[in-house]
Order: sequence, then C-alpha cells, then structure tokens
Amino acid sequence: MEDLRAIDIAAIEKLGFLPRDYVSWLYQHGWGEIAPARYMLYSAPIPLTEFHADAPSHLWAFGDDFSGISGCFSSNGDASVYEWDSSVSQVLPSNKRFQEFLATYDPAL
Repeated sequence: MEDLRAIDIAAIEKLGFLPRDYVSWLYQHGWGEIAPARYMLYSAPIPLTEFHADAPSHLWAFGDDFSGISGCFSSNGDASVYEWDSSVSQVLPSNKRFQEFLATYDPAL
C-alpha cells in the first residue's frame, strides 16, 4: 500500500459525501492493491463518468477488480458501496459498507 499525503486526504474529505470508514482506511493504510491482483484501491475517488460516459453522474469510483467492475460511492452520501459493471453498463448495489466490501477480496482485512 502507498501512503497518502495529508494534503491528499484533506482534498478527499472536502468532497463531503464519502463514508468515514473509507476516509479512515485511506488515512491509516493508503491506497494500492488489495490482495495480489484481486482489487486496486485508487488514491482518490474519481467521477465514474471519466471512465464510462454512460455511467450515472452521481457515482464516484474508488477502485476496481481488474475485470471491469468498479467499486463506487454515490454522491447522495448513503455510505453504501455500489458496483458498476462496465460490460453491461449497470449499477449493482453491494449492500455492504466499505470495510465489509474490502473483506470480500481479502478476508484478513
């Protein structure tokens, strides 16, 4: 995992809708690969429309599974993880919070 600088964390917090457990994870652990080749956590959330023009504008990607499925948060601030399946351009609710979602890729977390 790669550390984030305090200035990066401050910029992420300014978005205002991100779940506390996500911001806390970045602060404590940084960003990078979760379990070898299982999941990539980005250094900051990115509007999903930057990757996929047909994606809903309220979704912000925080990572991906190396296979076309992006983990996202909604700017509505509900703190749930959503998954964007780029192969079918569909949003799927995971019904999980961030920590629980990461544990599906690495149970040791």
